[in-house]
Amino acid sequence: MFNVDQELPASQIILNDAHAKEAGAEQVVMAINKLVQEGKAILVRQNNSVIVLISIGDGEVEIHLYTVDPPHRLASAMKFFHDELVKSGIQKVYGTEMPDKQLVKLMLAVGIPVDKSDKPDYYWMAPVQ
Repeated sequence: MFNVDQELPASQIILNDAHAKEAGAEQVVMAINKLVQEGKAILVRQNNSVIVLISIGDGEVEIHLYTVDPPHRLASAMKFFHDELVKSGIQKVYGTEMPDKQLVKLMLAVGIPVDKSDKPDYYWMAPVQ
């Protein structure tokens, strides 16, 4: 394991989180790297948490969270991510994970409203305010 105060590279955070979720970790990292190289996605990192933002339209992104942070550090990262989204001009974020998963719970906990998606490929959406 690692020291929670040790800052890990974004790729290691994604890899560790994907392994913990039993997702195909190496494939996840390769897919994200490809999207970033093609200019279709960006990574935003805070502490040992990373959000992946994939452009899906004007002012709209698909969002994914990868983290190895303990709860108190994750809460501060979520605040940072929210502030960065507001500054970016993004208007809505969309999620492909079920609404009972970690990202939606965190968004609700920090006061971000989450609604049923208005797009068929997504479970939920949230305005960026």
